[in-house]
Formats: sequence, structure tokens, C-alpha cells
Amino acid sequence: MNQIDKIAYSSRIARLDPKGKLCFSLFPLCLCIGTRSIAAGLITLFAMAALTCMLTGLTLKRYLHFLLIPCGFLLIGTLTIFISRYPAGESLLAGVTIGQYQYGISPDSLFQGIRLCSTALGAVCCMYFLSFNTPMTSLFQCLRGSPLPGVLVSLMELIYRYIFVIWEEAARMKTAQEARLGYRGLRQSIQSAGTLIGTLFFRAYSRCGRICAALEARGFEGDLNALQETYAPSKKWYGYTLAFCLVLGAAALAEFMLRRKLG
Repeated sequence: MNQIDKIAYSSRIARLDPKGKLCFSLFPLCLCIGTRSIAAGLITLFAMAALTCMLTGLTLKRYLHFLLIPCGFLLIGTLTIFISRYPAGESLLAGVTIGQYQYGISPDSLFQGIRLCSTALGAVCCMYFLSFNTPMTSLFQCLRGSPLPGVLVSLMELIYRYIFVIWEEAARMKTAQEARLGYRGLRQSIQSAGTLIGTLFFRAYSRCGRICAALEARGFEGDLNALQETYAPSKKWYGYTLAFCLVLGAAALAEFMLRRKLG
């Protein structure tokens, strides 16, 4: 979270109005998911990744490092789509026969898996564009002007603020455990990790009670008022959004027509 926050504040468009960046992220994301097109997903993936690296100064290697976590979950989730069970004699691209069934990859399962992967990674890159170029404080300010209840936005702000507090608390506790050889072996590591998680939970719960008491003592009524920042206009990003969505729509339509033609 600290790394993402630092990248967002150093972005070349960090001081732009977040509404334009929000539109540029959400509309292609919805179009990418709605069409479920491989072409639209791949175009979104490469375009958002290239634009994010260009605006933030990230190297491709570091950007791919951030993609490792969603790629890991995606691999686990799509494994059963790529590999399925089929009757004996079914034409497969690759597989093994076990008893009366074959287990492997068919042309249809390969297509479904690639389509899901391209759509998911395209959607992730849309969210990465927003998070790497928009500080969370700017996003919260934008959400305050939306139909969302103010208390919900205030809770989001408090949760985001105390993520760093709890993270630092956990880091200090782990450093103290390591200084006492708490991670010397596997058994000791598991025991120390369990102790850390349990202690951190109670400390977070206790801190939450103190925060609520402090807010009530200061007359908290469900809304955290803060100074509103001014941002540079981002009207041109609405035009970029429209142009990008037209490209994605054309790619999705071309893929649909090609699949229909091929039967």
C-alpha cells in the first residue's frame, strides 16, 4: 500500500481532477467485462499497462511485479477451466486417459480460459491505472460528490488511514519476535506468526474502541469534514475515454463477427 501511494503521488497526472481518470478506468473496465472479448481484453491490458508506466515512470519489470498477485489467483481460478474431464475418444489438444475418461485441454476449454484471463487482466490493469495515478485522498473527495452516503466514505477514509497504522504495528512486533529468534524453525515460525496475528487483532480492536470514543468526544455525527483540494481540469480525459471505448467496441465487434463467420 505504501508503494502504491508513493507512486500515485509522483504520477504526472496526480493533480488532475480524479473524475476524468475515474471515467477512463471504469468505462473500459465495464466494456471489457461486458463484451468478454479476447481482443478487447488484450488491448485494454497492453494500453493501460503502457499508459501507467509512461505516466508514473514505472519500469515494465516493476509493473509486472505488481501483477504477480492477481496472476497467481487467476492461475488457480482458471486451472479447472483449462483442464476438464471428457469422455474417452474426445479430440483434445493435450491430455491423458484415466479409466473411461480423458483429462486435458480441448479447443473450447482453451478458448474459454484465454478469454477469462484476458478479461480479468484487462480489468486489473484498469484498476491499476486508477490506483497508480490517483491518490486515495483525491478519490475520497471525488466520492463525496457522488450519491454514496457520507458515513460510508468516512468509514473508507478511516479504514485506509489505519491500514498503515496496523501495518507498522505488525512490522514492529515481527521485528521484536525476530530479535528473540521467534522464526528460527518451522514450528517456531508458525507459533510466532499465530501469536502476532492474535495480538494484532486485539490491539486493533482496542484501538478501534479508542478511535470511536475520540470521535464521539469531538462531536462526530457520521461525516468527516476536511478541506477540499483544487485540481486541474481533466476534460480531455473524457474524450480519451470515448475514443478508447470506441476502439474496444470495434475490436469486440470484429472478434464476434470473425467467430460467427468461422462457425
